[in-house]
Amino acid sequence: MVFPSEPVLRVEGPLAVCQLLETTILALLNFASLVATNAARYRMAAGFEKSLLEFGLRRAQGPDGGMSASRYTYLGGFDATSNVRASYMFGLPCSGTHAHAYVTSFSKYEDMTDMILPAKGKGRISQPFRDYCLELAPLVYALTNAKETAVSGELYAFVNYAAAFPNGFVALIDTYDVLLSGLPNFLVVAIALHDHGYAAKGIRLDSGDLAYYSKECRAMMHHVANKLNLSRRTGQGASHSEHASRTGQDALPGQDALPGQDALPGQGEQPPQPDVPLVTYGDAGSPAGNGSTVALALTKKFCSRSPNKTTKSTYLESELTLSPVMNNQHLAWFTNSAILIMFQS
Repeated sequence: MVFPSEPVLRVEGPLAVCQLLETTILALLNFASLVATNAARYRMAAGFEKSLLEFGLRRAQGPDGGMSASRYTYLGGFDATSNVRASYMFGLPCSGTHAHAYVTSFSKYEDMTDMILPAKGKGRISQPFRDYCLELAPLVYALTNAKETAVSGELYAFVNYAAAFPNGFVALIDTYDVLLSGLPNFLVVAIALHDHGYAAKGIRLDSGDLAYYSKECRAMMHHVANKLNLSRRTGQGASHSEHASRTGQDALPGQDALPGQDALPGQGEQPPQPDVPLVTYGDAGSPAGNGSTVALALTKKFCSRSPNKTTKSTYLESELTLSPVMNNQHLAWFTNSAILIMFQS
């Protein structure tokens, strides 16, 4: 681990020998010090009470870089890696969750395992774990207002994952909707595990306004736990794996763009000078359908982030005012600290 402007190693000797050593030494030290130093900075930013997991193999500079990075992040202060090969080779703790693709691969009841999960300390529960979870689902959905919004395939995925890893169940809950599907489905399975004598580890958030979702999820967990007289420690942990820069540990950025195809500004009347970066839509159709100009209401805070300076962000929450729309474009722009979403058919 290296501090700025600090000599790491000084080599003295004959010029030819030192020049031959230079390349080897730099190749061995540069990447290792880069990864380990940044890992240490993450640790200092997160504090020593939280767990840090390294999931970077897919983003590494090739297989050799991936193996090295897993080792150096551990040396820099991380707790575990999802790289199974590195865990085996270097004796590192191994930890991980599941992917969005895993969740979307479940769609029907038959996708779930029919295994009976052995109950710990409470005798044998004779029915399959999946059926036990499905019996709990209506109650939890009623407590979380998710009767009409919870995605059944997501629940099936969580059931299977928990049945395979009852002692380490961490659910990725943002595949569909965090508060209206992901968290309610997680709570169904977490309560089922609790009734079988296990404890869910927590949830994983991979996108969106991580700070907001963390607080809302914790509040919903407390609400359900109080209603059902459960321990508040039944799966309260939350892990973040998107936008997790060390400069953003204390201010996790939120959604920074609207859904839709980006489009360049067209010809014609120009919009007012935006307070924050312009976001535009391609030709996706007008909800009005009659050539009129429509402004959609802003129902939640919107976090805008500069496309060039991703650590700079601001929240907008204001009343909307109408502004001109450009020819042949569907636009969203910001003026007077408000987000305007304009359509022209």
